[in-house]
Amino acid sequence: MNNYYINFFVKNLARYYPIIITLPKIWVMKFYVFWAGICLLIQPLWAAPKSLMNITTDVATRTITVKNLSLGGDVYIIDFGDGMQEKSTTAVDYVHTYAVPGVYQVCMITQSISSAKDELQADTLCKTVEIPDVSCTALFDVQADGMTLRMTNRSVGDYKKNYWKIEGVRRWVNQSSVTYALKQPGYYTVRLIIEGKYCSSEKDTTVLLRSDTQMCAASFSFFQRGDTVFFQNLSVGQWTHLQWDFGDGYFSAETEPVHIYAHPGNFRVQLSLLDSTRKTISTYAVKLKVANEKLQYLPDFDALTFPDTNGVQFINRSEAATACTYLWSFGDGDVSTDSAPAHLYAMAGQYTVCLTQMAGEKRYTACKPVTVGLGDYPLSFSYLIKGKQNVMFSALGASDPDDVEWNFGDGTTSAERVPVHRYRYDSIYLVSLKARWGSRSEVVYQILNLTADPSKLTARFAIPNSQLKAGSKRVRYRGALSGDVSRIRFEWDFGDGNKDTINIDPANNYTADSTYTVCLKVFNDLTNDSDMYCQQVKVGNVAVVYPARPKTMWVNQHNGYIRLSCDFRTADRVRIELIDMDGRKIRNIYAGEVIHGRQTYEFNCKQGVYLIRLLGVNHADIQKLVVF
Repeated sequence: MNNYYINFFVKNLARYYPIIITLPKIWVMKFYVFWAGICLLIQPLWAAPKSLMNITTDVATRTITVKNLSLGGDVYIIDFGDGMQEKSTTAVDYVHTYAVPGVYQVCMITQSISSAKDELQADTLCKTVEIPDVSCTALFDVQADGMTLRMTNRSVGDYKKNYWKIEGVRRWVNQSSVTYALKQPGYYTVRLIIEGKYCSSEKDTTVLLRSDTQMCAASFSFFQRGDTVFFQNLSVGQWTHLQWDFGDGYFSAETEPVHIYAHPGNFRVQLSLLDSTRKTISTYAVKLKVANEKLQYLPDFDALTFPDTNGVQFINRSEAATACTYLWSFGDGDVSTDSAPAHLYAMAGQYTVCLTQMAGEKRYTACKPVTVGLGDYPLSFSYLIKGKQNVMFSALGASDPDDVEWNFGDGTTSAERVPVHRYRYDSIYLVSLKARWGSRSEVVYQILNLTADPSKLTARFAIPNSQLKAGSKRVRYRGALSGDVSRIRFEWDFGDGNKDTINIDPANNYTADSTYTVCLKVFNDLTNDSDMYCQQVKVGNVAVVYPARPKTMWVNQHNGYIRLSCDFRTADRVRIELIDMDGRKIRNIYAGEVIHGRQTYEFNCKQGVYLIRLLGVNHADIQKLVVF
């Protein structure tokens, strides 16, 4: 109650007091209750204004929200402390964004005009609001000393974490400086990403590393005119051979080629240089997008990794002419239908992630390797074709393994770090590289197409186990594709009625011991190209039954030098293996396409007793081999 109301009540009480006291007590009590009710009803008409407010702050956007809880006002004025004011005649809420960080005094002024005395009354409430500087900027210094990089973080702002990346090589978390020695000469992209509660920033730069000025380092630039791309070779040093891989299955040995893409898509273009003298391969790759008005659907994505948590945020960059749905396969058995999901992996490692874009009955898939967690990047390798059938291979990785084992897909192997292998036939080979670091080992696969049409879409797969364990009915497969894989559809048929259309590296749980014919089919609707590859897989405790045969294989050996001759009645896709008398596979002699007629395979073998087993679609044979 204000003073006016109190005075009014006291004066009237004094005026009628002589009469009131003569009334019965019950009437006196009713008189007081009557006046108390009147006071409660008319009090708001004369109540003094009272300023009340709650303030919430969004630090990330420098925005405050003021909830006006004031009482008894006719006019409300808020001063945000940065020169800006707002006025209203109702108790509305306010939203204000500050241009710069700072400490501000926010004041609420509530005014009312007394109808009794026509006088202005006001109440002011002020609160302090702090708008912190939560911005951050990634900055760093980098020095190249021969093959060693030295990186120092110079970032500024309110950040909590930092991630160093040498693209394609290695990553670090929360280190202010990093020194790292690399094995392969070339151009490397160094990237620093910093993160705060309300900010993130990144910076990258490209650095040239080589131990001497004569070592080759691949690099190039390009510009596009529609579907025609002009490449400029910016490589330095000396090299004896070069090879362009345009990502659509086509290659070139020109120094600065011009390439016309037959259709739109996302392509990975790689330039490889070979220095035969130093036995060095240098590679440089970029992602190139060819698009035009005819492009309706194209699945594509990027992956933002958080090494300290094994988490990945996927960014959907697909293109679609109409509404689409998406199906993600994360490579660890989990899937998602979110447009741009985040996924937390249980273990660090490399996973092949596939994004399937679905528009009605149309399905298109893009698959990419994604590295999760800290440590050296997973194993990979590059190759360069010298002449017609000579191929030089080079392992790629952040650190040298203790030992390596190459399987060239034609039954021959090598333990050299940078081997040169000569193939006898123009065929398609599934090449594998196994590397070991202490107790840890990895195996990677690539298809090498030495036929007259290397652009043809091809599919192959392998079973990573050296042998399938007796009694186990779970089999993992590793798929490999080559040619134009810009937009594909694929289907696994595991031979037991189960199929898979979303994983390129699937696993299947079989229910019965048997021998199954497993097939991988792949299609490219942009080029109308397709391929199918099948293998027989023995699961569990079952003997392989071979059909009655005319003899296919003849074996001659002398002092461990083996000459195997095979007469093929028709063209076929076969696998020839050397196994011991306990059924354990020792090595692949050959795996791939064969033509009609006689083919000869030569290899060395230690003293012992073995079996040579041939399996194909149209051929099957087994021969005993005694090496003395």
